[in-house]
Amino acid sequence: MSAEALADTDRAEARRSTVRAFWDHVHAHRFDDLVPLLHEDVERIVLWYGGPDTRVGRDAYLEKLREIIPSFDEWHLDPGPIHVSDDGAYAFMRCHEVFVRGDRRREIDELFEYTFAPDGRISRINIFFKVDPAMAASVLERYPL
Repeated sequence: MSAEALADTDRAEARRSTVRAFWDHVHAHRFDDLVPLLHEDVERIVLWYGGPDTRVGRDAYLEKLREIIPSFDEWHLDPGPIHVSDDGAYAFMRCHEVFVRGDRRREIDELFEYTFAPDGRISRINIFFKVDPAMAASVLERYPL
């Protein structure tokens, strides 16, 4: 394997590790441990039927996570494989999210699109709710994987 191919493989695995670590910390409610993974100007955009819901800045995003995640009686996200673009600038992950509050249980299929800053931190997260397979495929087709 060439040095360039090895570097690409290492970068892709580093991106996957960042995404996995992100969700490990969220599941464990270790929100302070997310700080080194997120760019200070991170932008999180949730695209759903109610319109976009945006948070800009690491502190605002972490505040929202600290508010939302512990408010559920049950919450977990079952991640799928993490796909990384050839240039390492983007990663994509389909997942299934389950949350329960009181007697209301919701299950949602989602697609997460991560953009990375040059230093490897997450600089943008687009979250697409209620993703059908055709829509997820069309997003993934935008980038060479």
